[in-house]
Amino acid sequence: MGDDTTQYDRVCKDEFKEIKAMITRLDEAIRGNGKEGLTTRMTRAEIRANDNYKFLVGISSAVALMLLSVVGKLIYDFLVL
Repeated sequence: MGDDTTQYDRVCKDEFKEIKAMITRLDEAIRGNGKEGLTTRMTRAEIRANDNYKFLVGISSAVALMLLSVVGKLIYDFLVL
């Protein structure tokens, strides 16, 4: 039993300490820990992407409506004249 403890102290203890430190750093990066974390940054990026999409749909709709009115005017002028 004593041999297992010394092997743990010699080999595993430092490895587990490093793994725990890595997990702690990952957790802090995800949650933020008082700073802006990955979750908050991703949420903000998704909101910006959604706003950009809505803006592009609005611009595209306006351009399509303008082109449709120009084509309609040309057709109307051709039929009337």
